[in-house]
Amino acid sequence: MQENSIVEAMLRGYGKKFPSLETLFKQKATKEDIKKLLVPTLELSRYLKHVEFLWGVTSDMEYAKLRFRVMAKYFIALCDFVGKNQNKTSDMQFCVN
Repeated sequence: MQENSIVEAMLRGYGKKFPSLETLFKQKATKEDIKKLLVPTLELSRYLKHVEFLWGVTSDMEYAKLRFRVMAKYFIALCDFVGKNQNKTSDMQFCVN
């Protein structure tokens, strides 16, 4: 139980008005909290209302979605290519120099 005593000592360091661990664990993240987690950099969460228009371009979430869409389209195109060329010889070259 040494971990609990360390955590409790840390909490006491915040002062008497700081909530208990139970209160902290019961809190739910608001939509605003989640928005702050999705911004491109932590510094920008302070300036959220000024940079919200950049989300579709610069956020990690949007970048990951774009990469996934590109990979999915590539995989579908590859499957179509292989499917169309199934009946051709097995030594067919897939790469063109």
